[in-house]
Amino acid sequence: TWGYLAAFEELRRQAEEALGGEGFSDIVLATGSGGTVAGVALGNHLTRHGARVWAFGACDSPSWHHSFIDRQILPFLLPSEGPHVGLHSEDLAEIRNAKNRGYAESAPEELETVRRVAMRTGVLLDPVYSGKAFHRFEQILRESPESFGKRVLYWHTGGIFGLWDKQAELLAMLDSERHGDFLGPGGVAPLFGAEDA
Repeated sequence: TWGYLAAFEELRRQAEEALGGEGFSDIVLATGSGGTVAGVALGNHLTRHGARVWAFGACDSPSWHHSFIDRQILPFLLPSEGPHVGLHSEDLAEIRNAKNRGYAESAPEELETVRRVAMRTGVLLDPVYSGKAFHRFEQILRESPESFGKRVLYWHTGGIFGLWDKQAELLAMLDSERHGDFLGPGGVAPLFGAEDA
Protein backbone atom coordinates (compact mmCIF):
# COMPACT_ATOMS: atom_id res chain seq x y z
CA THR A 1 0.00 0.00 0.00
CA TRP A 2 2.79 2.44 0.85
CA GLY A 3 4.40 1.66 -2.50
CA TYR A 4 1.22 2.59 -4.36
CA LEU A 5 0.94 5.83 -2.38
CA ALA A 6 4.41 6.71 -3.68
CA ALA A 7 3.56 5.42 -7.16
CA PHE A 8 0.52 7.67 -7.26
CA GLU A 9 2.66 10.72 -6.62
CA GLU A 10 4.91 9.66 -9.51
CA LEU A 11 1.84 9.18 -11.72
CA ARG A 12 0.52 12.62 -10.75
CA ARG A 13 3.82 14.28 -11.72
CA GLN A 14 3.98 12.43 -15.03
CA ALA A 15 0.37 13.32 -15.81
CA GLU A 16 1.05 17.00 -15.14
CA GLU A 17 3.98 16.96 -17.54
CA ALA A 18 2.34 14.89 -20.26
CA LEU A 19 -1.24 16.11 -20.02
CA GLY A 20 -0.71 19.75 -19.19
CA GLY A 21 -2.07 19.47 -15.67
CA GLU A 22 -5.46 18.04 -16.65
CA GLY A 23 -4.93 14.65 -15.05
CA PHE A 24 -7.22 11.64 -15.35
CA SER A 25 -10.97 11.55 -14.96
CA ASP A 26 -10.92 7.88 -13.93
CA ILE A 27 -8.32 5.37 -12.77
CA VAL A 28 -9.21 1.71 -13.24
CA LEU A 29 -7.33 -1.24 -11.72
CA ALA A 30 -7.65 -4.78 -10.44
CA THR A 31 -7.77 -5.65 -6.77
CA GLY A 32 -7.24 -8.85 -4.81
CA SER A 33 -6.61 -8.08 -1.14
CA GLY A 34 -7.29 -4.34 -1.37
CA GLY A 35 -3.77 -3.04 -0.74
CA THR A 36 -3.24 -1.69 -4.25
CA VAL A 37 -6.56 0.12 -4.49
CA ALA A 38 -6.14 1.52 -0.98
CA GLY A 39 -2.78 3.04 -1.92
CA VAL A 40 -3.92 4.41 -5.28
CA ALA A 41 -7.23 5.75 -3.95
CA LEU A 42 -5.67 7.34 -0.87
CA GLY A 43 -2.96 8.90 -3.05
CA ASN A 44 -5.66 10.28 -5.33
CA HIS A 45 -7.51 11.71 -2.32
CA LEU A 46 -4.50 13.20 -0.52
CA THR A 47 -3.11 14.88 -3.64
CA ARG A 48 -6.59 16.13 -4.64
CA HIS A 49 -6.03 14.70 -8.11
CA GLY A 50 -9.79 14.34 -8.46
CA ALA A 51 -10.00 11.10 -10.44
CA ARG A 52 -12.70 8.56 -9.77
CA VAL A 53 -10.94 5.35 -8.72
CA TRP A 54 -12.51 2.09 -9.91
CA ALA A 55 -11.28 -1.25 -8.58
CA PHE A 56 -12.44 -4.55 -10.01
CA GLY A 57 -12.16 -7.40 -7.53
CA ALA A 58 -10.86 -10.75 -8.73
CA CYS A 59 -12.06 -12.40 -5.53
CA ASP A 60 -14.57 -11.64 -2.80
CA SER A 61 -17.36 -9.06 -2.91
CA PRO A 62 -17.11 -5.27 -3.03
CA SER A 63 -18.45 -5.10 0.55
CA TRP A 64 -15.68 -7.49 1.71
CA HIS A 65 -13.02 -5.32 0.05
CA HIS A 66 -14.38 -2.11 1.57
CA SER A 67 -14.60 -3.71 5.00
CA PHE A 68 -11.07 -5.14 4.81
CA ILE A 69 -9.61 -1.81 3.69
CA ASP A 70 -11.44 0.01 6.50
CA ARG A 71 -10.33 -2.47 9.18
CA GLN A 72 -6.89 -3.63 8.07
CA ILE A 73 -5.35 -0.90 5.93
CA LEU A 74 -6.66 2.64 6.49
CA PRO A 75 -6.19 2.67 10.29
CA PHE A 76 -2.46 2.14 9.75
CA LEU A 77 -2.14 4.83 7.08
CA LEU A 78 -4.27 7.68 8.39
CA PRO A 79 -3.35 10.00 11.25
CA SER A 80 -5.29 9.71 14.50
CA GLU A 81 -6.53 13.29 14.26
CA GLY A 82 -7.15 15.89 11.59
CA PRO A 83 -9.30 16.14 8.46
CA HIS A 84 -8.71 12.57 7.28
CA VAL A 85 -9.94 10.83 10.45
CA GLY A 86 -13.04 8.81 9.69
CA LEU A 87 -12.23 8.43 6.00
CA HIS A 88 -13.69 5.19 4.64
CA SER A 89 -12.92 3.02 1.64
CA GLU A 90 -16.28 3.85 0.06
CA ASP A 91 -15.26 7.54 0.14
CA LEU A 92 -12.16 6.71 -1.88
CA ALA A 93 -13.06 4.11 -4.50
CA GLU A 94 -15.82 2.41 -6.42
CA ILE A 95 -15.23 -1.34 -6.10
CA ARG A 96 -16.99 -3.71 -8.50
CA ASN A 97 -17.08 -7.48 -8.70
CA ALA A 98 -15.05 -9.01 -11.54
CA LYS A 99 -14.50 -12.54 -10.23
CA ASN A 100 -17.07 -14.10 -12.59
CA ARG A 101 -16.56 -17.90 -12.21
CA GLY A 102 -14.26 -17.42 -9.22
CA TYR A 103 -10.72 -16.60 -8.22
CA ALA A 104 -8.26 -17.76 -10.91
CA GLU A 105 -11.11 -19.46 -12.82
CA SER A 106 -11.29 -17.98 -16.31
CA ALA A 107 -14.38 -17.83 -18.46
CA PRO A 108 -13.75 -18.11 -22.23
CA GLU A 109 -14.83 -14.49 -22.77
CA GLU A 110 -12.24 -13.31 -20.23
CA LEU A 111 -9.48 -15.21 -22.02
CA GLU A 112 -10.71 -13.76 -25.29
CA THR A 113 -10.27 -10.29 -23.78
CA VAL A 114 -6.71 -11.17 -22.71
CA ARG A 115 -5.96 -12.46 -26.23
CA ARG A 116 -7.55 -9.52 -28.01
CA VAL A 117 -5.83 -6.86 -25.93
CA ALA A 118 -2.46 -8.58 -26.41
CA MET A 119 -2.91 -8.87 -30.18
CA ARG A 120 -4.13 -5.30 -30.58
CA THR A 121 -1.84 -3.45 -28.13
CA GLY A 122 1.03 -5.76 -27.18
CA VAL A 123 -0.02 -5.45 -23.53
CA LEU A 124 -0.25 -8.74 -21.66
CA LEU A 125 -3.04 -8.99 -19.11
CA ASP A 126 -3.07 -11.93 -16.74
CA PRO A 127 -6.19 -14.11 -16.38
CA VAL A 128 -6.27 -13.93 -12.55
CA TYR A 129 -6.37 -10.17 -11.90
CA SER A 130 -5.79 -7.66 -14.69
CA GLY A 131 -7.60 -9.67 -17.38
CA LYS A 132 -10.73 -10.10 -15.25
CA ALA A 133 -10.65 -6.44 -14.25
CA PHE A 134 -10.20 -5.18 -17.80
CA HIS A 135 -12.91 -7.50 -19.08
CA ARG A 136 -15.45 -6.20 -16.54
CA PHE A 137 -14.35 -2.58 -17.07
CA GLU A 138 -14.87 -3.01 -20.82
CA GLN A 139 -18.37 -4.43 -20.22
CA ILE A 140 -19.38 -1.41 -18.14
CA LEU A 141 -17.79 0.95 -20.66
CA ARG A 142 -19.92 -0.59 -23.43
CA GLU A 143 -23.12 -0.71 -21.36
CA SER A 144 -22.87 2.79 -19.89
CA PRO A 145 -20.04 4.87 -21.33
CA GLU A 146 -21.36 7.89 -19.44
CA SER A 147 -20.09 6.24 -16.23
CA PHE A 148 -16.57 7.30 -17.15
CA GLY A 149 -15.02 10.65 -17.91
CA LYS A 150 -12.98 11.61 -20.95
CA ARG A 151 -9.53 10.55 -19.78
CA VAL A 152 -9.43 7.04 -18.31
CA LEU A 153 -6.26 5.34 -17.14
CA TYR A 154 -6.19 1.57 -16.81
CA TRP A 155 -3.41 0.95 -14.29
CA HIS A 156 -1.86 -2.44 -15.07
CA THR A 157 -0.38 -3.75 -11.83
CA GLY A 158 1.28 -6.93 -13.09
CA GLY A 159 0.54 -10.62 -12.70
CA ILE A 160 2.01 -11.95 -15.94
CA PHE A 161 2.87 -15.34 -14.44
CA GLY A 162 -0.84 -16.17 -14.26
CA LEU A 163 -0.69 -16.69 -18.03
CA TRP A 164 1.24 -19.95 -17.66
CA ASP A 165 -1.75 -21.77 -16.24
CA LYS A 166 -3.90 -20.81 -19.25
CA GLN A 167 -1.43 -21.67 -22.03
CA ALA A 168 -3.54 -24.40 -23.62
CA GLU A 169 -6.69 -22.27 -23.87
CA LEU A 170 -4.83 -19.21 -25.17
CA LEU A 171 -2.86 -21.25 -27.72
CA ALA A 172 -6.13 -22.75 -29.00
CA MET A 173 -7.47 -19.22 -29.49
CA LEU A 174 -4.32 -18.19 -31.35
CA ASP A 175 -4.60 -21.28 -33.54
CA SER A 176 -8.20 -20.31 -34.37
CA GLU A 177 -6.98 -16.81 -35.16
CA ARG A 178 -4.49 -18.17 -37.70
CA HIS A 179 -7.55 -19.49 -39.50
CA GLY A 180 -9.20 -16.07 -39.44
CA ASP A 181 -11.83 -16.73 -36.75
CA PHE A 182 -10.93 -13.67 -34.66
CA LEU A 183 -9.55 -11.21 -37.19
CA GLY A 184 -11.42 -8.10 -38.16
CA PRO A 185 -11.28 -6.06 -41.38
CA GLY A 186 -7.86 -6.06 -42.99
CA GLY A 187 -6.67 -8.92 -40.77
CA VAL A 188 -6.53 -6.70 -37.65
CA ALA A 189 -7.64 -8.00 -34.27
CA PRO A 190 -9.98 -5.24 -32.98
CA LEU A 191 -9.68 -3.98 -29.39
CA PHE A 192 -13.47 -3.70 -29.16
CA GLY A 193 -15.97 -5.90 -30.97
CA ALA A 194 -17.38 -5.13 -34.40
CA GLU A 195 -20.53 -3.73 -32.80
CA ASP A 196 -18.43 -0.93 -31.29
CA ALA A 197 -16.69 0.07 -34.52
